[in-house]
Amino acid sequence: MYKFQSKVELENFLLTDHIPKLKRNFKPNDLEKLEDSARYVQRDLQNLRTDMENPSIDDKKKKRYKNKTIRRIQLDMWDNVKTVAFRIDLITKDAIETDVPTCEHWYSGDRLATEFEAMETIPTCEYIVNEMKTKLTWIYTTKEENQILKNNDQNYSDPRISTLVDWVKK
Repeated sequence: MYKFQSKVELENFLLTDHIPKLKRNFKPNDLEKLEDSARYVQRDLQNLRTDMENPSIDDKKKKRYKNKTIRRIQLDMWDNVKTVAFRIDLITKDAIETDVPTCEHWYSGDRLATEFEAMETIPTCEYIVNEMKTKLTWIYTTKEENQILKNNDQNYSDPRISTLVDWVKK
């Protein structure tokens, strides 16, 4: 059983201990979608950089372009991570007892898109795909826990969030 005091503690656990040990089976079609998505991310980032360097575009529009680009990148990435291959075999104790557990993404897609945008150079397709494979995974919670986490900056130390346990869905 795992109880985390903060979002950072959960992230460190998943990225250093849990995700590298997973043997996930990505179907060729899933990998192809990820690679296509990575190319779209690269294209969007390149277009954004071109717009940001254009002196004829005012700062207000540049900010709007940046926000829309980050949102577009986030949505494009989320569209590709709905398969079981992105499931981490962790579930909250309360979710085990529900008929339909809810998928909870532990890493923000907006945050990942912002990280890509902030990089000095446009990341490679391979790098983007690897980041999507590791950071856009999800765990199971109840619907109520999912809402608590969304509204509480993914704070797993909240007493309303039950303990995470290892679980393999049959």
